[in-house]
Amino acid sequence: MMTALLVFLVVVFAYGLVSRRLESTVLTGPIVFSVAGLVCGLAIAAESRFDFDLDLLLWPAKLALALVLFTDATHVRVRGLFVRLGVVSRLLAFAMPMVIVFGTIAAALLFDVLTLWEAAILAVILAPTDAGLGQAILHSARVPAGVRQSLNVEAGLNDGLAMPFFTLFLGLARLDEPSKQTSIVQFTLEQIGYGVVIGLLFGGVGGWLLQQASERRWVTDTYEQLTLVALGLASFLVALELGGNEFIAPFVAGLFVKLSFEDAGQEMSNFSEAWGGSLNSLVFFVFGMVVVQEFELLTVSSWVYALLSLTVVRMAAVAISLIGAGLRPASVVFIGWFGPRGLASIVLGLILVKQSALIPGQEVIEGAIIATVLLSVVAHGLTTNLGIRLYATRVAALPADAPERAANDDLVDRFWEDIA
Repeated sequence: MMTALLVFLVVVFAYGLVSRRLESTVLTGPIVFSVAGLVCGLAIAAESRFDFDLDLLLWPAKLALALVLFTDATHVRVRGLFVRLGVVSRLLAFAMPMVIVFGTIAAALLFDVLTLWEAAILAVILAPTDAGLGQAILHSARVPAGVRQSLNVEAGLNDGLAMPFFTLFLGLARLDEPSKQTSIVQFTLEQIGYGVVIGLLFGGVGGWLLQQASERRWVTDTYEQLTLVALGLASFLVALELGGNEFIAPFVAGLFVKLSFEDAGQEMSNFSEAWGGSLNSLVFFVFGMVVVQEFELLTVSSWVYALLSLTVVRMAAVAISLIGAGLRPASVVFIGWFGPRGLASIVLGLILVKQSALIPGQEVIEGAIIATVLLSVVAHGLTTNLGIRLYATRVAALPADAPERAANDDLVDRFWEDIA
C-alpha cells in the first residue's frame, strides 16, 4: 500500500503541474487518476497477487463523500428548494425516483440471480450523479446558467437523497435471514432517524454557535473554515458510533448549518476546492486499483447494464420529469446524458462489499457498479467538450426569458421576497 500511496502522490504532483493546460482536453481528473490506479494495480499484480485492506481504503472514500455531502448541502436554501416546479425540483423529486425504478427493472430483467431488493440496491447505488466528472460544463459560459446550475445542484443533492433508499433496500434485502425479519423496521429507523437527528443537532446548534462567534469577530478566517469541516466530520463520526447513517447526518447538518451561519456555503466551497479535490482524486485512484482486482466480475451483462444505466434509464427518467418545463429538446438530451456516476457510487459500492456475507448477489452488483462507473468516467470525460460545443450551437439563439437561462436561486429568492 505504501507503493500505491507514493504513486498517487507522484501523479497528484505531475497532474498539478499541467492541470490548467488539461482543462480544455478530454483528460479529466477522474480519467487520469482512474487510469493511474489501474496501471499501479496492474504493476503490483504482475509481481504478486495483492489484496486490499478494505477498511484502509474505505475510510478516505467515506470521508470524501461525507465532506461532499456536507459541502453541497451548505449551498441549499432549504425553504426554497421545492417551491417552484423548476428543473432542479423535477430532477430531484421525479427523475431520481424514476431512475431507481427503471434501474431496478433493468437489473431484475438482466440479472436473474438478483432478488428484487438486490436489484433495487444496484439501482440506488447508481442513481446519484457526480458533477466532478463534468467540471468543464459547470464552468463553461457557453452552457446556459440554468442548465449548469441544475446539473450542479442535482449532483449535490441526489447523493444525499439516495442514502435513505440505500439503507432501506439494504435492510429489506436481508429479510431472508430469520434473525433480521423482526428487526428491519428498527434497523431502518435507527439508520435514518438517528442520522437525521444527529444532523439536525450538529447543524442547528453548530451553525448558531458559529454565527454568534462570527458576529463577535471571535473566529479567524482560517478557523472559520476548519470549524465547519470539523462540524461536518463530527456529525459523520457520531452517527457512525451511535448506529445512525453516517452520510445522512452530514447532509442534514449541512442543510441546517446554513440557516444560522450564512457564510457556510462559501467557506466550504473554499475548503472543497483546496482539499476536497485531493480526497476525490484518491477515491478514483483507488477505484482504478479495484478494477484490477475485481476484473473477473466484469461480464457482458455488467457492461450491458452499464450502458442502459447511463442512457435509457437516466435519459428516459429525465425526459419524463421535464415534460412541461419548457426546455428545448437539445437541453433535455444534454441534461439527460450528463449525469455521470462517480464518487457516491464508488463509496456505496465499497460499503456494500463489506456487507458481502449478507447480500448473496453482491458480486453481480459489484461488477455492474464497476462497469458503470468505469464507462461513465471514460464516456463522459471524452464527450464533455464536444457536448458543450454541440449544445452551445443549438441554444445560442435562445431568448433571454428561456427557462434554460433562468438561475434557480434567483427565482427562489424573488419568490420569497414576493410573499414576505
